[in-house]
Amino acid sequence: DGAFSVVAYGKCAHNTDLPASMPNLDDERDRNHLYKEYIFALIVEPTTLKDYIGEDVWEALHAGVVPIYYGATNIQQHVPPNSIID
Repeated sequence: DGAFSVVAYGKCAHNTDLPASMPNLDDERDRNHLYKEYIFALIVEPTTLKDYIGEDVWEALHAGVVPIYYGATNIQQHVPPNSIID
């Protein structure tokens, strides 16, 4: 039917609980494991300031996930070509 679901583990728009084996997302290895379950990750930075890029972008890329990104206006200067959707 073309529909897809959006999973939100964080505090904002929370609609899915973390797996029992992962009590929180403080550990980078846990986040990496979680990212690998998905094709895309929605990354929204707290600002659009030039050069402000949080670790979420790098963690998603490292896990092989395509970030759908809203944030730094010059993000394309910092990531591999064609690696994110902005």
